[in-house]
Amino acid sequence: MRPLLWFILAIFTSTSTESVAQNLQVLVTQFPPFVDANADDGGIAWSALSDFASAKGVQVSPVYRPTARIFSQVDNNNWQASLVSIPLTPNVAVVEYSNAEVSYGVFTNDPSVTALTNLKIATIRTNSRSGFQKELEMAGAAIVEVDSLEQGYRMIRAGRVDAVLGVGIDGVAIGAPNPEALNMSVQLAVLPFTVFINMNTPQGREAVKLLTQ
Repeated sequence: MRPLLWFILAIFTSTSTESVAQNLQVLVTQFPPFVDANADDGGIAWSALSDFASAKGVQVSPVYRPTARIFSQVDNNNWQASLVSIPLTPNVAVVEYSNAEVSYGVFTNDPSVTALTNLKIATIRTNSRSGFQKELEMAGAAIVEVDSLEQGYRMIRAGRVDAVLGVGIDGVAIGAPNPEALNMSVQLAVLPFTVFINMNTPQGREAVKLLTQ
């Protein structure tokens, strides 16, 4: 009977672990083209996370929240995982889920441009809250707010702006209809593809075990 009991216990333990980590709830905020509720694959970052997690036996589900709400949930320890960068503490595990490099920077169609002074730069309106616009203005650039990256890239093709504050993966402008014609003249930030996981939750602990093995 003992071998049978151990077998049953092993199955129960395996099933319990799988069910705990099966559906990891990940806090995200709408940020096309990386996280996009309107895209079939959920956006570039979400698609990469979903594929990576699935290969490790973890199913992830997006929970859309405004950024301020995400920070509030994290402060109250009411979360399992987050794609939004949060302050690191001993209970937070950081898992890199892609080898690609994400860069924020200024794209132009003139490779000789290396300074921001007097450049007319199209930026998405929400960047005014990220600090990037302030950094550009302090460097002497003129800001032209737009509703989307697509609009910004249309304006640079039409000659209405000199550059676009955009996002690149491995140096290639994301969302541009002609990425081969654009050059990242000034790089503002480089961020890896990472997911933050709450180790205070059973879902988080089991997910980290699976995602890092």
